[in-house]
Amino acid sequence: MLVSDRGARMKQGDVVLIWGASGGLGAYAAQLVKNGGGIAVGVVGSEEKAEAARRLGCDVVVNREEIGIGDDTGDDPAQVAAAGKRLGRQVRAAVGADPDIVFEHVGRSTFGISVFIVRRGGTVVTCGSSTGYIHQFDNRYLWMRLKRVIGSHVANLQEQVECARLFEQGGVVPTLSSLFPLSEVGEATRLVQLNQHIGKVGVLCLAPSAASVSPRRSCAPGSARTPSIRCGPSPPAPNRSREPPGSPIQLVQLDCPSHPLNRKAVAMTDSAQTLPVPEAVGKLYDRLTLTALRDGTFNPNIHIGFWDTPDSKATLEEAVDRLTDVLIERLLVDETDHVLDVGCGVGGPGLRVVESTGARLTGISISEEQVKTANRLAEEAGRADRAVFQRADAMQLPFEDASFDAVMALESIIHMPDRETVLTEVARVLRPGGRLVLTDVFERAPQKVPRHPSIDKFCRNFMVTLADVDGYVAMLHRSGLRLRGLLDITEHTQQRTFQELSRPVEGTDRPEALGQTNLPDLFQPSDMLGVDEFGCLLVAAVRP
Repeated sequence: MLVSDRGARMKQGDVVLIWGASGGLGAYAAQLVKNGGGIAVGVVGSEEKAEAARRLGCDVVVNREEIGIGDDTGDDPAQVAAAGKRLGRQVRAAVGADPDIVFEHVGRSTFGISVFIVRRGGTVVTCGSSTGYIHQFDNRYLWMRLKRVIGSHVANLQEQVECARLFEQGGVVPTLSSLFPLSEVGEATRLVQLNQHIGKVGVLCLAPSAASVSPRRSCAPGSARTPSIRCGPSPPAPNRSREPPGSPIQLVQLDCPSHPLNRKAVAMTDSAQTLPVPEAVGKLYDRLTLTALRDGTFNPNIHIGFWDTPDSKATLEEAVDRLTDVLIERLLVDETDHVLDVGCGVGGPGLRVVESTGARLTGISISEEQVKTANRLAEEAGRADRAVFQRADAMQLPFEDASFDAVMALESIIHMPDRETVLTEVARVLRPGGRLVLTDVFERAPQKVPRHPSIDKFCRNFMVTLADVDGYVAMLHRSGLRLRGLLDITEHTQQRTFQELSRPVEGTDRPEALGQTNLPDLFQPSDMLGVDEFGCLLVAAVRP
């Protein structure tokens, strides 16, 4: 479609507008445009998909909802012209010219806009019509401005061989965003029908697991590898009426280390990890809480931060609150809901949930001192009627079935000896349609053998285990949950947090509590500087 003599003959510097730039075809187009030196302008249907398109390399991304391009726009010539003008203004403002090429596969709802917006003498190349194959367009914009429409269907044998070589070299990667077992092929089809997917949706037919379709081989230049994008949204729960369309959390995750777009992970299964003991974790956080209260370093939030952009000027304290807000945004709760905070710490995130949404909240921790402190903070904040904290083990939740509308677990499942047991308990106490949002840690690609010693030191000092990303979707399914999204948010969280914690602060001593693990190899935040393989996941799931 783009580079062939029988296609649009794209050249270096050409501006290429790509409809559905985060979809299966559009994601390939974005990569091929960037590989060929073009300027990729992606048009997508949501902010989640916009972020995915940026990660795929699009120079400019336009959310069509923001400029009023809907499924019926193509049926009205006046709407087509108006939408084309709005889109054209955005493209020209960003890159200084109209598109040389429009990559068209949507059909009825966009084809008229494609003919309108492409520059004089430009090319609209089409390979499909997913919204309908009967198109309307104003032919004056075609003939009077010397434009071309080219049809393209698959490729010839030589083009297929050359494309396969790009895959082998890691120059182009398949954008597989969701994997479903064969028994749930209906859910996979529904996801595509509702346009709530990113990239391709895969169904495991003969493959027993995701790991079996992502072999761990070297991806050095010239070596063969099958990279993929993982995230696994399911269709929205039908009885969650206020859940907005397009709400699945989705973000591209490329796991081919040599590919220029890659910063994502294939996580390990490490059978040698030392499993945390809940009582020991409770005693550790008892000590940390008491010491922080004593030495004046107490903070109601004891988790990492989230910075929206690499150049964000947010302080560590602001970023910590931002990560809590990121989870709150995905809980989709209001004042009518009851939220369970698993591993609530000293109550800071839970109280922020109550403050932001009006929801009722029950927090649990294995640490008695954290629970005492959290209840005291709720009383001082005047929220004791909406937020209650109690000591409990997440492996055996002391609640009735279907007791909660949503569950959050911020940096807590990392301390638990059996993630699947915890998730099964979460599914039990969630009502149908209820959501789970959590953060977890894992090892990103390229994995090193042996693992970086700072990761092992962190895990030993703080009684942490790493998640197996390859098995996460299957684990959630076995637990009775369905994955809505799996994001690598390391660049937004871990790396910047360790940088901030490593900065010397004049007149401030390191909290003594961090030295109370009774281990000779005390972890320091500076130990993690440059350790890019220590990753952070944001996971969202729903109980069907």
